[in-house]
Amino acid sequence: MKKILIAALLMSGLAFSQTYYNPVAPSSIPTVIVSEAGDVISATAPGSDQACDDGARHFTEINIPYPMSVTGIWYLVGSVGGTDSVALDLYTSAGVLVTGATTTVAGFPGAIVGTAAQVQSDAFTGGAVTVAAGKYFISAQFTGTTAKFRSPTVTGLKYICDEDAGTVGTPASITPGTAYVADKGIIGGVY
Repeated sequence: MKKILIAALLMSGLAFSQTYYNPVAPSSIPTVIVSEAGDVISATAPGSDQACDDGARHFTEINIPYPMSVTGIWYLVGSVGGTDSVALDLYTSAGVLVTGATTTVAGFPGAIVGTAAQVQSDAFTGGAVTVAAGKYFISAQFTGTTAKFRSPTVTGLKYICDEDAGTVGTPASITPGTAYVADKGIIGGVY
């Protein structure tokens, strides 16, 4: 009976439209994406305190679930802040710096490492960048050895986290590798 009714309605010229329902309202889509290391639950609970080492890029895998505009990177400062400068960068899954996704200006790192045991958010110097959904890496590079940052520390985690040697203030590619290395990456995300 239903098939006959639908056929009769279609022959009479009645058109049907299909509406797609998006269960996520635009106002509820997150504007901050956390790295695979997880979100900050307290200033000292996640990870371990690591000394900065004047030039190494400390990176952690991050998965961006949908295309978005990214303004900058945030990370968790360790038990010492307010001394060295930090350059924050966003890399593709292949380890290539995303164009414009850096806090470095003309060869100089960005802001001074903020107050100890707090989240520091630094915007990209060229403004927001648009990225596609996919795997990326967030990275922090420090100008000295005094400040500290929090790093994921549990051995055997299933995301990529490591460090690469580098020259302060010189954005370059990283070699992501395929494994997690404890006490090397940063706890943070993009916003």
